[in-house]
This record gives sequence, structure tokens and C-alpha cells, in this order.
Amino acid sequence: MGYNYMDPGAEAYHKAHPEKPVMGTETVSAVGTRGIYITDHDKGYVGSYDPYTTTGRASAEGWWSFCNSRPWLLGGFIWTGFDYRGEPSPNEWPNISSQYGIIDTCGFPKDSFYYYQSWWTSQPVLHLFPHWNWPGMEGKEIAVWVYSNLDKVELVFNGQSLGTKDVKKDSHTAWNVKYAAGTLEARGYKADKVVMTTKRETTGPAAKLVMTPDRQQVSADGEEVAMFAVAVQDAQGRVVPITENVVTFKVSGAGKLIGVGNGDPTDQEPDKGNARKAFSGLCMAIAQASKTAGDINVEATAPGLTSASVTIQARNVELRPQVPVWAREVPKGAGITGLWRPVPGAAEATGLISFLVGNGITVFTLRQDGSNLTGTVEGAGGGFFGGSDAPVPITEGKVNGTDVSFKSGNSTYAGKINGDQLELERKIEIPFRMTPPAEPSGTRPAIGPPPDGSDPSFNLSRRMPRGISVVLHRVER
Repeated sequence: MGYNYMDPGAEAYHKAHPEKPVMGTETVSAVGTRGIYITDHDKGYVGSYDPYTTTGRASAEGWWSFCNSRPWLLGGFIWTGFDYRGEPSPNEWPNISSQYGIIDTCGFPKDSFYYYQSWWTSQPVLHLFPHWNWPGMEGKEIAVWVYSNLDKVELVFNGQSLGTKDVKKDSHTAWNVKYAAGTLEARGYKADKVVMTTKRETTGPAAKLVMTPDRQQVSADGEEVAMFAVAVQDAQGRVVPITENVVTFKVSGAGKLIGVGNGDPTDQEPDKGNARKAFSGLCMAIAQASKTAGDINVEATAPGLTSASVTIQARNVELRPQVPVWAREVPKGAGITGLWRPVPGAAEATGLISFLVGNGITVFTLRQDGSNLTGTVEGAGGGFFGGSDAPVPITEGKVNGTDVSFKSGNSTYAGKINGDQLELERKIEIPFRMTPPAEPSGTRPAIGPPPDGSDPSFNLSRRMPRGISVVLHRVER
């Protein structure tokens, strides 16, 4: 039996059916913005501290602790491995991407990456966060966490030990530290010996760029790409976590620049460009090989900073066979038979409503046979409830004069034919309701995790509409 998120429901099912195998087919949906530790919905950011929940949602630690302590549970698929464009959750426009990922849209690891690495691998892990650049927060408490799979962790702040704590299986260690500029050091112990150390230091100002390619060689096939990560560092070689220097890229030789990024879920700058600001100290360029072997030279520059350059090789290869470009079938026939898409701007949909409408990507393939209507709806925002890219069959489709109605997935459409347009009302059956968590009690750090039981994967200020206007027009592709 596969289940999505509902850990308590899975446990109840197992008790009733102990002979049945059980696995999580979609789990966690923990959200966080890389390098950000204060949730600010107005800015579109979510703090990276993992809240502890027991519902199966929003918490990496909550879900894995549940899963790993139950031998009858086969495991689960985490939503998601990486952030992705669209479904800008838990915030909406002007966010451009989800924040569910263990890594961001550029492949830069978030803090939760190291939680999973601690408990899913045998390699020693010692990951300390947050960063330690907090001007204006002097004297205020900040939650300091360590993800590790060692026996014990000691935290040292500006040379003074703040104590050693045992590492609980499938969990983390934590301290509250009053902020002052300086150095946090985590020391990891195995068999009472220090085997690893890591630091977070208050950095100096940005001084230089350091660029690292993800590979040293690519195929000269006109297809393969290489990614070039750029870190903004201070004079001592430490990544500056709160800088926004604009980095400009230049690619020469046997390749071309095809994209830039930084993993910021709020950044509206085009990916098809030659410059990107650093986000939490990092940004990236993507270069694609040509069909000619040779050197690919990549240079990164930023005003006032020492530049960086890297050269990789493009080697000769046999080109793979090519296939024709896929073309969508356009049905032909009477009445409203054909391809239809939403008229841009006609429904005045913005934010979450725009996403649910399909934001212009929806395709309605309609086939009218007398008063019967069949076909599919593709990309209708169904990704919010699973699988928006797969065509969903139309059921109960009817055409009566100018009246049109049909169902597809969790949506019902009804309206009229008006000339060369279909003016429809879409009603959505939303399969869940969210309630806010209880107010936290006691003193909490100025920067730290949300209260236990919180679900940052939902912004409760958002209101799910039950009806949406959709205006369609005919298209040929």
C-alpha cells in the first residue's frame, strides 16, 4: 500500500493489515531557502531550520525518524530532491519556484541535504549552521544546529566550549548562542576522540570570485553541458553569505554560455543572460559544448572583486542519431473539436489562481461527437495535487447548443461557446484543509526553528479559490 504524507494513517493501516507491505509514495514536503534562516513571506523566503512534525509533512527529521523506527515500512519517496520552476510554494508570485528541494535549482545543497547525508550514508558528517554574519543581532540568541552521525558534538564559540552533546539517532544537536562576531566551531567525536571539525566564521567583505566546474571534460556533440559554480569569498577564502555581487560570465572557445542562475526562489532575472547576482554567496553559469573539439574557457567577473577563470576540454565524439521534432496532434472535426489553450490575461488570474489555471501552459484536446464531448486536459495546475504534465481524460462531457460542461481530474468545467472562444468556470475539489499550529509557549531564540508541529510548506495567508474563470481560444500547437 502506498501513501502520501499521512504517517498516522499508514500506521493505522499497518495495524489493521500487518501482512500488507507499506511505503511512502510521496513524503516530507519540507521547505527552506538555501542560506536563509528567518522566514519572511513578504520577501518570499523560508527559514532553513527543519520543524519537527509527526504528520508526515514538512519535516525531514520527523518523517525519517518515523520511517526508520518501523521495520514494516519499506521507505519513501521525498518530495522533492531539488527545487523546481513553477508551483511556487509555500509562497506565490513573485516567487518563481518551489522550495521543497533538498538542493536548490542550481544544485547547491541546502542544510537538510546534510541531515539525509548523516543518516543515509556511512561517511562521517559534521554540518554546522547557520552562517555567522548577523550585524544588528548582537546579544540576541540564535539557534545553532549540527547535523552529524558521529557519537558526540562539542560546540566552541570564540574559544569557549558551550558543552558536548550526544548525537541522537536520526536527529540533530542544538544550542542557543547569544550572537557576537567571531567563530563557531563544531567538534565531532568518535570513541571519545575528535575526528572532525568545522567552523562558521564572521567573514570580511567580499574580495574575490572562486569558480569550480562540475567536470573537466565534455563531449563535443553540441549537447553536453558543464556547470560552473561561483563563490564570492573574502580575502581569507571564506564564502560571504550575505552578499549580492553581480557576476558577469564570458564563455569562449569550443562552447557557448546558455544559462545563469543562483537558486534564489524570488529572483526574476532571466536565466538566458550573461550575468547573475550572488545569492547567499553563490551563483552559477552553464556552458554547452559545440560540435568542435577544443578548450572551453569560462571567465567570471564582478566590480571590485578579483575575477576567476576556468578551462575545460571538449573532446571529439561520434554524434548520436537525431530524431524529428515532436508535434502535437491537432484533432479535426465538427463543433468545438480541436486544441484549445487559455487566452493570456483573459481570466485576470494572478498568483496562486494563475498557477491553478495552468498559467498559460494548459492544453485542452477536445473531440465533439454530437452532444458528447471527450478528450483530455493537460497541464491544468494538477501538479499541486499530482502529475500536471500527464493528459487527464475528460469525463461527463456534454455540448448542448452553446452550453459546455465536462470534468477532468479534480476539476469541473462549465460555461458557454462565445464565437471563437470558450468561456468557462472551473471549480476545484481540493482534497485537504490546513489549520494553523498552536501558538508557541516559552522563550524562543530571535533566530531559530519554527515551533514543533508547524508546517512551513503552507503559507496560511493564501486562500484557495473554489471557482476560477477560464477563457479558451483555438490553437494549432
